[in-house]
Amino acid sequence: MDGSGLAAPSRQNRDYRIDFWRGVALVMIFINHIPGNLFESFTSRNFGVSDAAELFVLLAGVSAAFAYHPSKPIPVFPTIVFKAFARAWKLYASHILTCVICIGVLVGSAYVFQDSTWLETHGLKSFFDSPELGMFGLAALGFQPAYLNILPMYILFMLGLPLLVVTARVSLVATFALSALLYVSAQIYGLRFTVYPERGFWFFNPMAWQFLFVIGYIFGTLSWSGFRLPYRPILFFGAVGYLIFCLVIVRFQLWPNPNALSLPSMLWQFNKNDLHLPRLLHVLAIVYVVMQTPLHSHMRSLGPNNILVTFGRHSLAIFCTGSVLSMIGQVLRNELGGGLVGDIMIVGGGLILLYLTVQLIEWKQEVLSGAARRANTNRAEVRSY
Repeated sequence: MDGSGLAAPSRQNRDYRIDFWRGVALVMIFINHIPGNLFESFTSRNFGVSDAAELFVLLAGVSAAFAYHPSKPIPVFPTIVFKAFARAWKLYASHILTCVICIGVLVGSAYVFQDSTWLETHGLKSFFDSPELGMFGLAALGFQPAYLNILPMYILFMLGLPLLVVTARVSLVATFALSALLYVSAQIYGLRFTVYPERGFWFFNPMAWQFLFVIGYIFGTLSWSGFRLPYRPILFFGAVGYLIFCLVIVRFQLWPNPNALSLPSMLWQFNKNDLHLPRLLHVLAIVYVVMQTPLHSHMRSLGPNNILVTFGRHSLAIFCTGSVLSMIGQVLRNELGGGLVGDIMIVGGGLILLYLTVQLIEWKQEVLSGAARRANTNRAEVRSY
């Protein structure tokens, strides 16, 4: 599976660097979803104003372009439409199942540890106050427990992917302009989706975050055509300077006062929900700097069996499994305590289980592909007679 949620390229044509960084993002998401653990201090959000979510969305757009490049002779209807909608359905089913399991974990924790606060955390109070409305909200993607709110956004991205491909086939400039217009409109006019049965809005605003996904798609399209980001000293050192500036803000907690400037907040605030411009520029600066260093070229030697590459290759399974394990980790850390030993056991144990998950998936795929090869051989032998 690739980050676009669609058919992945063959391993011979796959750029494992994308899988690697997606795997890195997934590991950081897992660690960050267990608040307070010691390893959380080493994830990217402690060194800049963006975090693993921005990197993951950007790479998802790149992967979508590799799978469905505008110049590929793939008919939008029915091929891309059906595959995108089928993938959206799989994402939806994965989201619902993950939410149900995590709710079960929290309910079970309330009974095992005799701690009713687990029935009120992560937005569950509104769910249990009115279970019938809560179930409707869950099915309609309106009820989104904390830490389980990114897949609904991806579902919308998949539903909109055919339109993105059509627009990109006409003009990449027009694609960028339309996406930027929607991004700016979402910021100015407060375009958001509401949650239910609680009052509020989706944690990730799809109408803002789509801009990062589209930027990734455009960049992936250009890369597929042979385009490489040129090295420009003023751009490179400007990006480095901005990364240092953001590092200082985070490390010294120099967050600006919301009323400090009369400019639109999207230009100078750091809101994650609506992906304010400083966060968007930060992840783009990281990518540009990394791509201009020798590290980027050396990573071409990455192979398909690298552990982080396998994590990125099976991103949906890792995200869903990691979400359940991180929820269990939250409970264990709060009830049994953290500390160095506890955090090593909880976080390390979770990562081991994620590794075993991808190994099981790889083994299953190898068995199925071997069975398919044997079946094809048998059919060929029958025809030869």
